[in-house]
Amino acid sequence: MSFLNQYATAFRQWSTSRPRRLARRRQTPLLEALEPIELLSLASLWRLARHPTPLFKTPALIHKLSAASMPVSTAMQTVTVTDTLTNFTLPFAPPAQLFNPALGTLTSVDVTSAVSISSSIKSQNTSTVSPTVITAHVSGAYQINGLSAPITGTSSKSASRMVTAFPGGPIDFTGPSAAIFPSLSATDSKTFTLTDSASLAFFTASAGRSSITLTLAEQGASDASAPNGNLQTQVRTSGSGTVTLVYHYASVCPTITNIVRYGIHYQPTVLAVTFSQPVNPADAQNVKNYKIVAHDATGTHTVSVASAVYNSATNTVRLTTARQVNLHYINSLVVNLPGCPTPIVGAFGGKASLGGYGNKAGQFVTYPGYGPLPTL
Repeated sequence: MSFLNQYATAFRQWSTSRPRRLARRRQTPLLEALEPIELLSLASLWRLARHPTPLFKTPALIHKLSAASMPVSTAMQTVTVTDTLTNFTLPFAPPAQLFNPALGTLTSVDVTSAVSISSSIKSQNTSTVSPTVITAHVSGAYQINGLSAPITGTSSKSASRMVTAFPGGPIDFTGPSAAIFPSLSATDSKTFTLTDSASLAFFTASAGRSSITLTLAEQGASDASAPNGNLQTQVRTSGSGTVTLVYHYASVCPTITNIVRYGIHYQPTVLAVTFSQPVNPADAQNVKNYKIVAHDATGTHTVSVASAVYNSATNTVRLTTARQVNLHYINSLVVNLPGCPTPIVGAFGGKASLGGYGNKAGQFVTYPGYGPLPTL
């Protein structure tokens, strides 16, 4: 569904759920009837064009909104092999995404692996005269392939139970003469950081190479033993694993190339903000990274962002403001992205940035563009 269709649907829901507010809006002169007069006057844009600097003073306020800059950003992902009977060689899922160089320069990669081998062990003492101590063992070896270098390791675990002599009858692994180890697990984990140029090049995506598929080969063995008595044992051994990759990188800070506003009067204010390059989705969808320096007849105010939805295919984030922003004035969007030393600022306001609105019939109307956006 396109952005315009999504906004139209949202507008219809908003207008039907707020009849009092809609009635009030219908008492107000509407956009389609009043385009020639002050409602969408280009006077504010004309005044901005006459001055090389903004008419309103915002640098101090923008400075207060700035987040503490970070030297690098991070992107994390985890791939998994689910619990499977040993022995096996299986791919991790999903494929691990390589670092997108459009985000910046890769500086280091943290690799964390965790491999587990587990066994359910039942053992019955079949001696009718001797109690004993039954000890269960599980052990395994593994190798993870597909990274810049393989990861290998071993793990083992044991546990013991005191049991009585066998009372006779069928061997059913019940009663005081049986030992049950429902989940005996041995794990091995490794963490290391890669900073050498060869590894950084390996984990950086290139043309036709955006992901890698890792594999886990795991072998396991389980048994039970006792110093005396005779045992009958059942085992079920399985293994699993995860690999977590964390990319640390120096950000290349984007610019705002376009801001389109949707909604007028008492309708929700929604901004479609397009960046010049990809942005980390987690950062793009963090509402705390956005502030709006808004202007109206009473002065300058800050307006927070209530929701942010990022489209990585178009490098566009859809922002819904916590309250309406006056259409008559040129306003500033201030974006603080981790890794960027200064805020990213874009301007919007007036007819130049209006993309659409709801009319008095409750229909969504697209509004054609009127030239480039004003810049700060």
